[in-house]
Amino acid sequence: MRQSLAIRLLAVAAIWLAAALSGTGWLLSTLFARHVNDTYVRQLDNQLTSLAAALDWSPDGKLTLTRTPADPRFALPYSGAYWQAQAAGATLRSRSLWDAEMPATVGNKVAGSHAEIRPGPNGQSLLVVSRPIVLASADTPVMLSVALDRTELRAARQAFNRLLGWSLTALGAGLLLAVAAQVKFGLAPLARLREALATLQARRESRLGGTWPAEVVPLVTEINTLLARNADALERSRRQAADLAHAVKTPCGRAGARADPPAQRARDRDPGGRQRALRRRSPGLDRDPWQPARQCLPMGALACSRQARGAWRHA
Repeated sequence: MRQSLAIRLLAVAAIWLAAALSGTGWLLSTLFARHVNDTYVRQLDNQLTSLAAALDWSPDGKLTLTRTPADPRFALPYSGAYWQAQAAGATLRSRSLWDAEMPATVGNKVAGSHAEIRPGPNGQSLLVVSRPIVLASADTPVMLSVALDRTELRAARQAFNRLLGWSLTALGAGLLLAVAAQVKFGLAPLARLREALATLQARRESRLGGTWPAEVVPLVTEINTLLARNADALERSRRQAADLAHAVKTPCGRAGARADPPAQRARDRDPGGRQRALRRRSPGLDRDPWQPARQCLPMGALACSRQARGAWRHA
């Protein structure tokens, strides 16, 4: 099976693009999740500060709110927005908690912030910010906690990941098409070189011409050098074959001329008699009179001359 250079380049580019885009997707998803977490944590900090300003001690030693929180979700049962203020012997919480309390169990910490993840009512996962405060009307410390359901956070992250996945897929496909076009354009000189070689063979030309890129010029030069060497070798072979034929022909002709001069002159005057005499004297020469010369071609001109002279003597 032949290996395609274009396929190998495309495979390497596809692997590199997949790795790069996967890493980019993971990095962007992580940064977005951290950004969303930071946004929610800042929102919780603002709500906690607002609640701390609204908290106070009543004359009978209970915690009270001097004003209603601005977020209406605190008034809806299990809405996903909760707050709770707890001190020694006194607890005040939002209506949204209904008959539940703010969970004290910490699931894990949010990386890069002071927020915590805790299990909430109805199986919710809460992002919680807690801070101890001391009200101006008493020195008793109060632990104030504000929480938001992480369902919205996860939904936002999932929507971003879907959009990011489709975007990176489209980007990868576009980049792969661009790489394919680049590979085709980059390998075009090799296809042109193949066509030039086919044209050279069809027209029996001696060298490749034309203008070539700098990376292909050494290959074209080597091909032209090889063609020149082959042409020189062919020309030397032709000259050697001609010299060998001439060397064989000359001794054999001389051997025939010296075989029998008087009879030769008589046969020259009577061509028909000459052929009949040859057939009577040597039946083998009737089939191929130059067979001894042909058989001795590889042996050199001197051996050929000797065999031809012997053949005429026996004739």
